[in-house]
Amino acid sequence: MRPWRCWPRNVLPLGTEQVDLADAAGRVLAEPIHAVIASPRRAVSAMDGYALRDSDAAVGARFRIIGESFAGGPPPPALSAGECGRIFTGAALPVGSDRVVMQENLHLGRDRNRPLPQFGPGWHVRQVASDFAEGDLLLPAGTLLDARNDHIGSGGSRNGPGLQATAGHYCHRG
Repeated sequence: MRPWRCWPRNVLPLGTEQVDLADAAGRVLAEPIHAVIASPRRAVSAMDGYALRDSDAAVGARFRIIGESFAGGPPPPALSAGECGRIFTGAALPVGSDRVVMQENLHLGRDRNRPLPQFGPGWHVRQVASDFAEGDLLLPAGTLLDARNDHIGSGGSRNGPGLQATAGHYCHRG
């Protein structure tokens, strides 16, 4: 007989309890964990550069710089035609923008920018819920919790701040 075939009848749960995910290493999830928020919650930049409207993007076009957007910072000002905003990786895109041009692909002026011929086909934007959407399964029941599960704390929480997991210990009956 193969050893793992006897596992279900030789291993018994000792019960479950709610524990912080940070303290749950070595335990097994008794219930699945689902995302309570989307990640990212809004469209964000995938790199440093300048946010602008894709419909305005053309080699040689001039853009007036109207603001900046930093990851975790306040919302940047909305963009209109011919405007751009300095943006950093992970920062929210300004309303009205749908593209980030890498800073290396712009000719920078004092208060205006011009895309260079190689400004590229990529939009460099991480769309809303591109990592996971609200309600997505993050960890199924039965998952052995360890350091690889630390990332779940950013998206799944049912019991207030800090992720709580219903987890259990198991014993072997010999």
